[in-house]
Amino acid sequence: MVSLLEIRTFLEGGLPAKIAAASIIVAASIIGAHFVANFAEVLMKKSGLKTWLQKRGVKNPAGIIEYSIRYIIYIFAFIFALFRLGIFTPVIALIVIILGALASLAAYFELRNRFTDLLAWPAIKKLSVTEGDNIKIGDFEGTVSSVGLFDLRLETKSGVIVLPNRLAAKSKITNLTKKL
Repeated sequence: MVSLLEIRTFLEGGLPAKIAAASIIVAASIIGAHFVANFAEVLMKKSGLKTWLQKRGVKNPAGIIEYSIRYIIYIFAFIFALFRLGIFTPVIALIVIILGALASLAAYFELRNRFTDLLAWPAIKKLSVTEGDNIKIGDFEGTVSSVGLFDLRLETKSGVIVLPNRLAAKSKITNLTKKL
């Protein structure tokens, strides 16, 4: 049987031991990330959050959460593995900071309109626009096929128009169904 002292001596040894420790960190994080992400998906299903978000226009809410959790765990595991190998130098720290800043900027540019659409959703709901209503919004006239958290879908003679909530809230909407 292997004692804890022998394991500690092995892990604090030379480069092969550091590589083994870094590999264990990465492998454990991959396995752990899989279980944590699946647990988050099950939690979303059981709580009804997944269905609620899907009804409001989020195409794959569980997938978004699942991938976010996995990649966050992968990034931390990679950083810890570099620490264990002893090569987490200031240069690598700078690279990690720059990549984090770029990822933050990308997330900002992607999510800023989504956040505005989400904030405009109560304004759309206040207008009493529901599925099946015939409405005129700007130059378009058609039947509302869905009112989601992020967009309003309008079926017109020329096809389906997806209008972000932030634009729909700014536009003059005439509900032709409620007028009659």
